[in-house]
Amino acid sequence: MKKMWAFARERWFFFATTMVTLIFAVVNFSTLSRKLLDFSGTKVVLYKILYWFLIASFIVVIFFLTRKLKENDNNYKRFFVICATVMGVFYLTLSPLFTGSDEHNHYYRIYEITEGVIRTPTTETSSGGELPASLSETFMAGTGDNTKIKYSHIPAMMNVQLDESDRIEYSSDNYVTYYSNTSLYSPISYLPHSIGFVVGKVFHATPFVIGMLGRLFNLIVYILIGYFAIKIVPKGKLFFLLILLSPNMLQCATTLSADAFTNVIFLLLLAIITKIRLSGITITRKQQIIILLLSVVISLCKICYAPLVALIFLLKKTQFKKGNSEKMLFAFGVLLVAMICSLLWAKVTDAIFDAAYPQTALQKAYVLAHPIGYVIIFMRSVITTFMTSVECLFVGTTMYHAQLAVPSVVSMLYVGIVVASIFKKEKLQEKLRLNSVERTAVTMVGVVIVVLILTALYIQCTAQFVGIGYPMIV
Repeated sequence: MKKMWAFARERWFFFATTMVTLIFAVVNFSTLSRKLLDFSGTKVVLYKILYWFLIASFIVVIFFLTRKLKENDNNYKRFFVICATVMGVFYLTLSPLFTGSDEHNHYYRIYEITEGVIRTPTTETSSGGELPASLSETFMAGTGDNTKIKYSHIPAMMNVQLDESDRIEYSSDNYVTYYSNTSLYSPISYLPHSIGFVVGKVFHATPFVIGMLGRLFNLIVYILIGYFAIKIVPKGKLFFLLILLSPNMLQCATTLSADAFTNVIFLLLLAIITKIRLSGITITRKQQIIILLLSVVISLCKICYAPLVALIFLLKKTQFKKGNSEKMLFAFGVLLVAMICSLLWAKVTDAIFDAAYPQTALQKAYVLAHPIGYVIIFMRSVITTFMTSVECLFVGTTMYHAQLAVPSVVSMLYVGIVVASIFKKEKLQEKLRLNSVERTAVTMVGVVIVVLILTALYIQCTAQFVGIGYPMIV
């Protein structure tokens, strides 16, 4: 028994990563089975055998990679690149184009950006611009429904040719050509995808291939930035690794979603702040510029995430040449620039809100007129959906448009693994040595972000799809 326990302790990383891989395999086997519904007989059996053969091969690779794995910088970052690449290829092939959450909306917005359109054209009653008809035709060849696209639809989507001369009006009044929600994203959110789209357009690729190139470049940039985030962060590398390899994050990174880029940029910023704080070195001008640029990117990606920039206050005053005065000037300056960028983009997209979401103004008025009532609605929503929200952190919403029902135990198991990584022997919390004021500040940043996200959902989604003054945030 002692020998078995010693072996388990020695090979803990192998067992942990194998568990993560098996969760990944079980979750996505359901997706594979759903996409094979239109096939029958030998072909279905061969697909499933190939799937489990690849999973088994991947576990064998993990075994040899972790055979002499020690906790150091090189192993974690290299392991991430290998796992993210293999798992990323799985996701790219398991999920046909447009099956990602709102993926056709993202597609139209990215294509618009590659034509130099920063702000989506808007009228008093609708939003949307003129784009090639072949884009929506490709989506329609895949049934025009994100939840019903199967592998059998891929040939039809691939056969649609790009015709730049044949253009139609894409409108918020038409589901197939709707992209008002993604028009609210700034072009910076789609930087990786846009590179893939431009490459596809240069080589006169079909709309399907252009979309897949956008996915591929999203994954490449995600892996690249994730690599540096793990490399830079001095403690908590396993915590970073598990988040970056979680099914939800990889699903975003292998579709046209803008969220993966936002999240990995934040992890990079957090890694830089953590490294500077733990090293105790004097912050350089170059590091200050990098922090400023990353903060601006985050604020432009999602206004609700702008408060995350306040984490730069965790840098110590002794790490600035002029002490506390320079720290305050730098921290408040970066936060101010980030907030201004967020507010400016919000102002730019105001007209889109008014046109595509006419109920938004009424919901804002309701919240302002009933502040105590909204606090009650907020608290009721948090309490009612708390466990579901925790469950969906890393696994629960994977392949949303595949209508995949993931068992709660699988989702909660992954949450448990991620939480356990924080309390591993390196004791990340002790290393950071946050005082009571800093702990309170970090907590407040988290609370503010949750309030902003849920309030945004109430003002936009709940108002539009349920009603004004609804007693729950939907």
